[in-house]
Amino acid sequence: MIYLAVCALHGKTPSTEYVSKMDLEAVYKQSCRHSMDSITFMAVKDCISAQAYPELFPKWERSYTLATRKILLFELEREKLISFMEREKIWYLPMKGIILQNYYPSIGMRQMADNDIFFDNTRRRDIKKYMVDNGFSVKTYGQGAHDVYLKKPVFNFEMHAYLYTESFNDLFFRYYQNAKDCLIKDDSNGYGYHLSKEDFYIYIITHLFKHFDHGGAGVRFLMDIYTFVKAENNFLDWEYIKSELSKLDLASFEEGARRMAFKLFSEECTYFGADESLLDDAERAILDYYIGSGTYGTVANNVQGALSKLAEGKGTTNKTKGKYILRRLFPNMLYYKDAYPFLYKYKVFIPFFLVYRFFRAIILHPKKIISQLLIIKRTK
Repeated sequence: MIYLAVCALHGKTPSTEYVSKMDLEAVYKQSCRHSMDSITFMAVKDCISAQAYPELFPKWERSYTLATRKILLFELEREKLISFMEREKIWYLPMKGIILQNYYPSIGMRQMADNDIFFDNTRRRDIKKYMVDNGFSVKTYGQGAHDVYLKKPVFNFEMHAYLYTESFNDLFFRYYQNAKDCLIKDDSNGYGYHLSKEDFYIYIITHLFKHFDHGGAGVRFLMDIYTFVKAENNFLDWEYIKSELSKLDLASFEEGARRMAFKLFSEECTYFGADESLLDDAERAILDYYIGSGTYGTVANNVQGALSKLAEGKGTTNKTKGKYILRRLFPNMLYYKDAYPFLYKYKVFIPFFLVYRFFRAIILHPKKIISQLLIIKRTK
């Protein structure tokens, strides 16, 4: 998967001999897990034919077509939303994949599950009304850092009132508490903003760490780092970046992620594939974690990571597992402050909410609960 992505990134035709030795059905499935099925198809289509792979080729090609179509549809819908925000004088900042996709050689290479926009949190109700009036359903509103809006066939907009919540990561929350002050006004519109290249990269690293530390992060995050740094390296103020990342306790994490990204996605890898001999033992173990995580991580990684933190390196005991379950059943006050402000303000209602939450989970998500309990039981 990585080898094919590297070939597509650098405009190289993959080795037919190398591709012939691949289990291409497995490569396709893994590519789908990592939201890289579009970029891998761009490479593999030059090595295989629909005749040789009558079931796989059209399926893979359809993934590529749908990914490209999705990006175009998102762009049109995003422009409508931005036009509304301009008319209503609501400041906004397009984020993450909206920006990163422009660093890839062609449209469709960098797939997106959603569009993220940071905006004036005093105008949350106005955005909600616009979304509902334009056919979106409200998945979440007023809970946590962002509101989520969905609309068929493909639309998923995450509208960020804040970049991080206090309950998720207190250090990140404090760093980005006055994030608006870091934004730079666009020249081409009335209310749009952007981040400096350095601050954008710092935010991308915090976002990677968020997933890496809570369930896992996929290989596409490393590909994003490679494409961005390769394009901007000579223009970035690395002293500033490292200084700011040190404040976030992420300096060594970023360095390791960037080193691995360049070992995996540099042009040299098109000549011999993603050769794991480039990686030391520690890096191979980390790569296994990235590969096993899928695009945004797994429930198993999330549960095991939380148990490991509670155990503080002493091994997971039944006492640790019990403590984890109690924390899930009875969240701390920061959880209510960020996710349910009403309950944080009127704490008398929390016991009723806990009963409702418990039975709702049992009725609506019994398989999910059983799956997590089995993960807890198996964790050592």
